[in-house]
Amino acid sequence: MTPMRNKIRIFRKQRGMTLAALGAAVGLTPQSVSRIENGKMRLSTGWMANFAQALNVSPLDLLDGGAPGGAELIAEAGADGACTSLAPQLFRMALPGPGQSVLRLAQDCGPYRAGEYLVCSRLTQSALASALGCDCLVELSGGGRFLCRVVSRTARARGTGGFTLASLASGGWVLENQSLAWIAAIRLRLQFVG
Repeated sequence: MTPMRNKIRIFRKQRGMTLAALGAAVGLTPQSVSRIENGKMRLSTGWMANFAQALNVSPLDLLDGGAPGGAELIAEAGADGACTSLAPQLFRMALPGPGQSVLRLAQDCGPYRAGEYLVCSRLTQSALASALGCDCLVELSGGGRFLCRVVSRTARARGTGGFTLASLASGGWVLENQSLAWIAAIRLRLQFVG
């Protein structure tokens, strides 16, 4: 896994902090801080929150936006998995590959907690079978997005039709034989703690 690029050094220098001072504030050695700043050491979301607090910024401010055209925050999910569309907003995080979308959880939904962000990758036609039995963000052909489990697919279905979807909530809804515009598999789960 490639370490996440970040802007810790930029904020540290803006605040006139040394590696030693920032390291003391977050509980790391100056060498470890340097390795994280240079992308030679992995930056977990927990450490990102520690750095953000020490530098008095949001954890998202520490992320390097990377190449243009990164992921977009496009929806917010409620407890039943039903999504409310948001005006697309740049999700400031460098993510590998095209077709990335981000979902923010407004409420707990199945195993996912309010405040978490789910980074999802849209699947190609040839990869749709990999969604079976997985939690995904889906868009119905007739409109509407859901965070749900993709349960099964009708054997004769062509394209993205004929899927059975289930709510992640215990005892929730089931939608059968649904035609989907797209399926995006969850690739990354982020929660920023402060």
